[in-house]
Amino acid sequence: MRWTSWLPYAVIAAAVTAAAVNLPPSEMERSVAEGIVHSAAQSPFWLFVGGALSDDFVSSAAIALTTLLLYVFLPTKESVIPLAALGGAAVLDRLLKGIMFSSTGASVPDVPSSAVLLASAWAGSVALVVARTGRMTRWRKAALTGAVLVVLLSGASALIAKRSWPMEILAAWLWAGAVVFWLHRATRNVLTGKGIREGT
Repeated sequence: MRWTSWLPYAVIAAAVTAAAVNLPPSEMERSVAEGIVHSAAQSPFWLFVGGALSDDFVSSAAIALTTLLLYVFLPTKESVIPLAALGGAAVLDRLLKGIMFSSTGASVPDVPSSAVLLASAWAGSVALVVARTGRMTRWRKAALTGAVLVVLLSGASALIAKRSWPMEILAAWLWAGAVVFWLHRATRNVLTGKGIREGT
């Protein structure tokens, strides 16, 4: 099974989500979280990152600017995929929280981390359309690097703000991967036809 198949991500994400909901954080999770929080407390960079990623205005401006750039530089239909990923991740998050609420009858834990899921699905889909729509030029490599950094920093930000444990962040990353690769499979022929490189 190829690594771009969405199903393995969804299966593993479901298992990690179930573990995060039903099991307390392990000693390793606590140690990782405490180490990152301690390091961030002494770094102005991490304070800036945490504030920027939690600011709705910054997030909205980044999404709007990225969508505009994709519309200008990529095939027009491809530019809507990050927005589709963002909407799909929001729907998935609501469904997962609804399932957990109906099964527990208690307050719904933020598993997977909603902020990390949305940011990772959006950034991952940006990386997807950049990678699959043309030759890997210097600016495309820079865009891919930026997308990966957004995914990693969203998780770090959730840890620093003490909103999520590592297992909850891992679940969000896996669900985001499932969303991105499902979109890749669903749209690679419909939107861009034979212009997409096979095997991506």
